[in-house]
Amino acid sequence: FEHEYEVEIEDAKWKKVAEEVEKCLRNFYNSETFVMLKELPQKDWLEIEDFSFFYLDGKKIWAVIDCSYRSDDGITIIDWKTGRTTTSDVSLNSPAMLCMERKSGGSNRRR
Repeated sequence: FEHEYEVEIEDAKWKKVAEEVEKCLRNFYNSETFVMLKELPQKDWLEIEDFSFFYLDGKKIWAVIDCSYRSDDGITIIDWKTGRTTTSDVSLNSPAMLCMERKSGGSNRRR
């Protein structure tokens, strides 16, 4: 973002952000989730950061699924939260709602 829009960022802030990113990556690479995902057969991967949408009460709702996969237990959706977020029923449930529409053969189109 900052590079694309040529936003000035102080060196100290860049350093702090870089340290936080490194910490997050180290935590992820040491997580049980990462171990499981590495071992997951490619055929079971479903969607990763694909910009999709569905309609709810006539309004277009965008949903970006961070990670989803198929297992013997069904479909699992992983939605990592980063930074400050505001929570709402739609933002928390939109990935699941998108999957339900696709499963029911809804008119969802992907971009």
